[in-house]
Amino acid sequence: WTGSVVVDNDIEVKSIDSDIYLESQNTELDHLSGIVKYSDSAISFIGLTVDADSTSYEIDGHRMHSGELDLSIIGHRVVIQDVEELLDMSLGFEASGDVDLAITGRLDSLVLDVNYDGVLEDYRLKKMHGLCLFKDNILSWSEISTEINGAEFNGDGFFDVSNNDVYFELQGSASNINLAEGFVPGVVLPQSNAAGSISIKRSDSNNETIITASVKDGHISILPFEEC
Repeated sequence: WTGSVVVDNDIEVKSIDSDIYLESQNTELDHLSGIVKYSDSAISFIGLTVDADSTSYEIDGHRMHSGELDLSIIGHRVVIQDVEELLDMSLGFEASGDVDLAITGRLDSLVLDVNYDGVLEDYRLKKMHGLCLFKDNILSWSEISTEINGAEFNGDGFFDVSNNDVYFELQGSASNINLAEGFVPGVVLPQSNAAGSISIKRSDSNNETIITASVKDGHISILPFEEC
C-alpha cells in the first residue's frame, strides 16, 4: 500500500495505485487510488478508483451515518451483488454489465439515475437510460429508454423485488420487435418484425411472461400484416 493517513477531527486515507487484500471479504483490491474520508457524520469517497476481481469502479460522493446517500458510481463488468454490498441492502434481481449510476436519497427511499449496458434477469439491454425510485422493495421507473433484446423501447414500469421474488411490468412504445429474440424466456417464438406499443409482465416465481402488443406494418414469421 502506498499513500497517507491524516488523523484530525476526521480520518482521511489517501491511496496511490495500491493493492490490498481484504481477508474478511476474500477480495483483492488492485490499483486503488483516491481518498476515503471518515467523519462523525459520514464516510466520503473522493476520486476513488479501484479494480475488484474482474470489476473496475470509479466512486465519488458520500454516505451519511444517518442513512442519506449521494453517490456517483461508474462500473465496468459489475454484478448486482457488488452494488448490494455497497448499499448494504438486497435489491432482489440479477444483473451484470457496465453502469453509470447516480444514487441520492435514503436507504429506504432511493432515487436512481441509471445508464446501463448489460443483462437484466433474462433480457439484454443496450444504451439504457432510466430514472427510478426504489422504495418498499419496488423500483418504480418513471422513464426508460433502451434497446431490449434487439427492440428499441421507450416507456415506464416497475420491478417488485419483495418476497424473494421478482415481478416486473414494462409498457411503452417499441420498434424492431422480434419475438424470437427471447422476449419470453425459454420459449421458442416465431421470427417477427414490427413496431407499436408493447406491455411485458414477468414473474420469476412461476416463470410466467405475458406480452401484450398492438403493432402495425410488419410480419410474424411469413404472415405479413398492416395491423395486429
